[in-house]
Amino acid sequence: MADEWRFIEVRHEDKDILVIRFRITDFCDTVEVRACGEEILKAYEESRPRDLIVDFQGMEVVPSTVFASLVLVYKRMCRQGGRLRLCSMGRDALGAFYVLNLYRLMTVHGNLGEALAAARATEEVPRNPV
Repeated sequence: MADEWRFIEVRHEDKDILVIRFRITDFCDTVEVRACGEEILKAYEESRPRDLIVDFQGMEVVPSTVFASLVLVYKRMCRQGGRLRLCSMGRDALGAFYVLNLYRLMTVHGNLGEALAAARATEEVPRNPV
């Protein structure tokens, strides 16, 4: 299964937590960005975790298409009672996240450890999709 992911690394934590990390931190073209977004959606659809954590470690700039893919995943997760968490966002990526008002939809954690701890500890009710 690891070979099917070109742009992301996917690993399961506990039973209902899926962690996605980007393999490349600098996308060259829109084809790569679109393919990365499709991989994120596919990884979610294949395992349907209660919590999906997307780890942005090493990525300073996040293409808007990736954010758009995350909104699609967020909407699907909300309908199924899941939660989307983001972590390790660089300053520029975090700035774009706030400019796009995505902080109203998704929770951002400082690092992967914090995101995992929150996923394991909370039973929060997911927010309504946009």
